[in-house]
Amino acid sequence: MPSDLQQNYAGLVAIAHTTPPSIQTSEDLAPLIGKSADWIQQHAGVKKRYVCQPYDDPAVLLESIAAPLIAEHGEPDLLINASAMPRQLLPDSSVFIARELGLSGVPTFSINATCLSFLVALNTAKALIQTGDYETVMICSCEFPSLSRNFDQPESAALFGDAAAVAIVRKNAGATFQNFKMETYPAAAEFAQLRGGGVLKIPEDPNTTPADHLFDMQGDALLRFTLPRLTRFVRKYLESSNLSIGDIDLIVPHQASKSGMQILEKLGFAKSKIVNVLADYGNCVAASIPLALSAASETGRIKRGDRVLLLGTAAGMSIGAGMLQW
Repeated sequence: MPSDLQQNYAGLVAIAHTTPPSIQTSEDLAPLIGKSADWIQQHAGVKKRYVCQPYDDPAVLLESIAAPLIAEHGEPDLLINASAMPRQLLPDSSVFIARELGLSGVPTFSINATCLSFLVALNTAKALIQTGDYETVMICSCEFPSLSRNFDQPESAALFGDAAAVAIVRKNAGATFQNFKMETYPAAAEFAQLRGGGVLKIPEDPNTTPADHLFDMQGDALLRFTLPRLTRFVRKYLESSNLSIGDIDLIVPHQASKSGMQILEKLGFAKSKIVNVLADYGNCVAASIPLALSAASETGRIKRGDRVLLLGTAAGMSIGAGMLQW
């Protein structure tokens, strides 16, 4: 008899994305960071981004796209929150998403691999479905990084935007997910960080400052550290998958930065095969990959049978990839 792992596969059957209603253009942002709109577009490559309002609830934004998916595909038997920024530290953010959706008794938990959270959650859902523990998994990613921008660091403040995305992964249906790989290099941990919110920078500590609750990035150092490792990672990934760059029909990357998107072309990927939504959404942290995948699907860029490479980097510093066979 074949094993459950041989009988079952996990497939992406639905994906959707949304944003807060408010748009912040480069012209709107420019006076806040002391730069011109032209500087923002030249350095960050972002023309506009969507921004939440203070005290907006990510669970509410997620409900607006998750509820219709549940109505169409049925209630999940597992919900995974795949986001870097929590609603609050306790209880876990996934609990509030489930409450907003009216789910009771459905297990929930969070995965935080910063910008790679969705990719890691997708691989986790695959493993849990293959073992037969679950049949339908909902993955939710919602990020409000606009609330943590440091306007004294214009390079990073110009990048971020807010968004949410939801995916349904189901047993023996949809686009299969395979060939997941990930590497982490802790030597670069301090190159991109948000120090507050944990035990390192507690409110009672007189050394804790408001800046500890804002995003801090050493962009040039991070790029220099990442580039050779990303180049090596992509080469090794394709070799281990018995694929060449030409075999990839579409690449959906994390929308890290203008420089990050340009690296993909230098690695040999044709511009026409790269899903680039950075100019219209900015860097949406863990929501970036599913948002870009949803946008590509909505606009008909993905055809049945396509090999779709999901690729990204994350604070930490981590690199990850996985393949969807559409």
